[in-house]
Amino acid sequence: MAFLGPFGTYAMPSGLRIAYWVIFGVIGYALFRPMAVMMHKLRDIIPVPVWVAELLGCMVAALPFSLFVAFMMAGLQWDSALIFRHYGLLYVQCTAVGFGIYLFIYMVFDWLHGNSTVAADTKVDQVAPSRSALHERLPIGFPNQIDALKSEDHYVHVYARDECGDHKEMILMRLSDAIKEVNNIEGLQVHRSWWVAHHAIESCNRDSRKYKLILHNGMEVAVSQARVGDLKTAGYIA
Repeated sequence: MAFLGPFGTYAMPSGLRIAYWVIFGVIGYALFRPMAVMMHKLRDIIPVPVWVAELLGCMVAALPFSLFVAFMMAGLQWDSALIFRHYGLLYVQCTAVGFGIYLFIYMVFDWLHGNSTVAADTKVDQVAPSRSALHERLPIGFPNQIDALKSEDHYVHVYARDECGDHKEMILMRLSDAIKEVNNIEGLQVHRSWWVAHHAIESCNRDSRKYKLILHNGMEVAVSQARVGDLKTAGYIA
């Protein structure tokens, strides 16, 4: 952005222009990132397309950010910033830049996860699935390979693992609906509170008639007696 010099900053000396845009980047992230997270949470309550939620978040975050940019451009004078005659245009530009950066990050993360290899500790013959419908509710960059779903009250905890480590997110929805949205991943509901992907099962422990699945991230999942037959039929346990 310092190289492009938008918002009239190109006329500045290069060192000052870089300093300006470093400050803009830090303040912009502090404003836009929390709003993006809030918009993801909002989508759990109000079903809207992901780009609509992010655009709304950018429009809200751009309000204070535009004022800050105006303040900087007015020579750190609040009086001048508040009556900045081009504030409307500046707001539109800040919204467009923020949304453009979001789209760029979305495409980069989607490409990286769509082309990444399967982690070494997953099954060798397991092909990484494409993004499921559930990923529309999850943050950008959440791994395609979902390991397990756990219901708790009115929420569902989503667990995944990739080469960067373990990931966990919480979504406001029913477990039964979440299971429908991961139908591209081979797995079974093993308990009234748990759904587990086949690739995530590392081993199975049995104590008397009680079964417990050990996942490759170290989690232990109890299997209800009513589900044991389905797991054996599917070949998940012996």
